[in-house]
Amino acid sequence: MQTDDNVIDLKRTIENDQRKEPRMRALKRATLSFNQGYGVFEGVVRNQSPSGAKLSFGEALGVPNRFLLTVSGDARARLAEIRWRGDGEVGVAFVEEAGRQGPDPAFDR
Repeated sequence: MQTDDNVIDLKRTIENDQRKEPRMRALKRATLSFNQGYGVFEGVVRNQSPSGAKLSFGEALGVPNRFLLTVSGDARARLAEIRWRGDGEVGVAFVEEAGRQGPDPAFDR
């Protein structure tokens, strides 16, 4: 059977994915808060799993390494840490649940 070089092998792509959990496509509004709540970015969640997400922004250079992420439709905000940066996008890992007792490290900067 002859294959076309322009065809993407989805099965192979999924097997090569290094994530611990698969991410589901999403298109949700996201708000990033940092600097004791004085710094805020608005963005879009492009995909999400229980342990992380891919976020899209007009300009991602000013996004800090750690921040509080609130996603439209989610019941809680989460502390997130950047794992990679791209052109207008960032990949984040959820560090822990926000709203716990004590100072929030995302607001210490």
